[in-house]
Amino acid sequence: IWDLNAGKLLAELTLHKGPVNTVEFHPSDLLLASGSSDKTVKFWDLESFQCISSSDQDKQPVRSIHFHPDGSCLFSACGDTLKVYGWEPFICHDVIPVQWSDIADIAVANSQLIAASFNKASVSTYVVDLTKVAPLGVASRSEHVRETLQSSSGRRSFILDPQTSSRQASEPKRADTPPDKSDSNDDESSVSRADIQNQDDYLRFFKEHAKNPYTRDRAEPFQAPPEDEETVKASNFQPAPVRKEISPPSAKPLLQLQKVDKASIQAEDFLPKQKAVDELSERDVVDVLGTGHNTMIAVLEQRTRNLQLVLTMWRSGSTKTAIDSTISMKDPAVMVDILNIINTKPSLWDLDLCKLLLPQLRDLMGSKYESHFVTAASSVKLILRNFGDVIKVNMEEPPSSYVDITREERHKKCLDCFNVLSSIKAMIRSAQPVATAKQASIFKEIMLLMARLE
Repeated sequence: IWDLNAGKLLAELTLHKGPVNTVEFHPSDLLLASGSSDKTVKFWDLESFQCISSSDQDKQPVRSIHFHPDGSCLFSACGDTLKVYGWEPFICHDVIPVQWSDIADIAVANSQLIAASFNKASVSTYVVDLTKVAPLGVASRSEHVRETLQSSSGRRSFILDPQTSSRQASEPKRADTPPDKSDSNDDESSVSRADIQNQDDYLRFFKEHAKNPYTRDRAEPFQAPPEDEETVKASNFQPAPVRKEISPPSAKPLLQLQKVDKASIQAEDFLPKQKAVDELSERDVVDVLGTGHNTMIAVLEQRTRNLQLVLTMWRSGSTKTAIDSTISMKDPAVMVDILNIINTKPSLWDLDLCKLLLPQLRDLMGSKYESHFVTAASSVKLILRNFGDVIKVNMEEPPSSYVDITREERHKKCLDCFNVLSSIKAMIRSAQPVATAKQASIFKEIMLLMARLE
């Protein structure tokens, strides 16, 4: 764990015996959870940097973990199970069998846990209803059912409602019904039976919802497919039109096969419909005026963050480090802001800064923005006035009869500056025929100062 502002290591958590695959911060407490290939989940106190609890080893490595938004529990996905953990004290609230194999990521939305996995070019999604998972569900599973689920060797994808179990147990059996062997095994098989006892319940729960897959009242984001009798033969299939709004149950089906008269097709039918000005509502006017506003706000926020970072480095006393950071950001607007500051302080300039900034000034001289061009040109003129003579004098190579490291370094810096200035001079000559009046005036000043280097 690193402190980014100070740039130093705060703590190293080393209790895992395998690679750490995923880490998650608690939404409100100073708590960190980590899942590892050593098949365990560990919880860390971020005040003491100590491990406060750890899970038992699972059968497979932990691929993904996620805190519930309210911070009540942690979901851990590994192999073919989803586990729900608490930490103080440590407890495994629930174990849900799944078939997602190599899970990639999980998230929580609308009382559902959404999971995704991929294998080569195939992507699969899964949904777990959290209202039926402890501790989030209200008495959704009894302790007896949970123990039976955890001790079973086979995977089960459902849990029988305890109320339904008690109701079926209270119903009298017919005299000709053979005795059920499962009754002698603490009703264990009654928990895992997948038989549909009542066909009417099946129709009521499944088919009625499947007939209207586009209803607004359904809470599940993943809808059931339509009925077989409503599907269309493959030979007559046509794709349904894209609709921005979901139709109510009483509306016509989205998929309609109609014979189209070619003579009735008009070009205007394929053009976007535009409202007249008097038909625009106040909300539409605001949307039109606000087009691109969010993008501009995002750009300005990023620019502010970059400037704050440069300011922090500048206040630390290292101007060169601040300039290096500005160059690495590759943001011309931030570079222009910094140049506007150092242009007012000639005492900050030296050969090192000239060598560092001249390539950036050459790029800004070719910018399509006038403010960038003017600022870069001001910096070039400042360099030529203050360092033109120094660059010219130190262009000659130092004598080889003795070693003068300082002079050799100065010669190399001046040579690099001269090469960049020569490329700026060539760029100005090629741009002069098409330059505006203001650009031509600036080019003339720079070319006069360039004469010092000849």
